Amino acid sequence: MAGMLKVSRLTDYATAILLTLLRHDRVCSAEEVASQLGLEVPTCAKVLKLLTRAGLLVSTRGARGGYQLARTPEAISVYDVLHAIEGGTALTECAREDSRCEWQTDCGQRSAWQHINASIRDTLLNISLASLQQLAQLPLPGVDKSRPDLPLVIK
Repeated sequence: MAGMLKVSRLTDYATAILLTLLRHDRVCSAEEVASQLGLEVPTCAKVLKLLTRAGLLVSTRGARGGYQLARTPEAISVYDVLHAIEGGTALTECAREDSRCEWQTDCGQRSAWQHINASIRDTLLNISLASLQQLAQLPLPGVDKSRPDLPLVIK
């Protein structure tokens, strides 16, 4: 079985929540968002709080309170979402800025992984919530028949 890079389930929920709020373009309660996505309210509320703390959402208290986007969809990047939920991106321990890898002075790979990590971060910074919404509406990409292990890249 092949390994994969993946984000946590909470990050999946965060992007789904943000896209739901984008579609509604109004204040929505945690209960309303949770219901639409089939999430438990406590889980949804946890993610909403993380997104609010990161400045991606604003919350309004009261009977008509709830959550809405704090910025335009073009001004929220996939990296912003990852940073809010995961604390950033690091493919390996040595790619982290605060790395505590005991091998980093001897293995010689730290610079390479940091360059790879920076490329991925830059890519995620350039994918906005608005772009993510457009991508979510496209049909799933096919598979390159010459490399069945690699999906096609959407350009």
